[in-house]
Amino acid sequence: MRFRATTRALCALAVVSATLTTSCSLLESEATVKQRQFATLMQRPDLDQAISHYGEMLTTIRTQLSMTFPRFSWSVRQQEGRAGCGADFDEVNRRLSAHDAQTAGLPTWASKGGFTDEEWARAVAIVGDIARRYGFDVPQLTVDRPGDHSIELSDRYKASFTFSSAVNTSLLLITGCHLTPEAKRRGVPASEATY
Repeated sequence: MRFRATTRALCALAVVSATLTTSCSLLESEATVKQRQFATLMQRPDLDQAISHYGEMLTTIRTQLSMTFPRFSWSVRQQEGRAGCGADFDEVNRRLSAHDAQTAGLPTWASKGGFTDEEWARAVAIVGDIARRYGFDVPQLTVDRPGDHSIELSDRYKASFTFSSAVNTSLLLITGCHLTPEAKRRGVPASEATY
């Protein structure tokens, strides 16, 4: 009888020990992932630098399109917005009261009117050429119907830029994930918030 009780106690101890070991491994793993993700983001411009870079590109595009097609008059249709990064960098923001890693939607620019089917190819060439100078890849056609066109481009930081034209023409850009300037200056992941 004493043997059975000892065996049960040892089995229970083994289960508890395995659970604690697994829990510690998961915590170490989370910390390691957070460090790796933060280090990757440290290699990128901070969010304010990225916004400035992309904003300059959008200004250049609007200026060139207006010079080539003078009928376009651009205005902001939606203001800038920010959000925490998605799954690629989720550990950086885990358990923080304010996000260190963010994406930004730059102001959406639009103009009344669209491009004719004949003008669209020239407009895409202008936008594609300028976007490449700012690190974007080759435009991918996403909509191509008579009087309704759209292309998307992305860069190495997973910024997404959409140029579309139908009844109206718009320029929409969402940055990839970047550290806030404060997080980048700090240079290490923030401590977890305590509640």
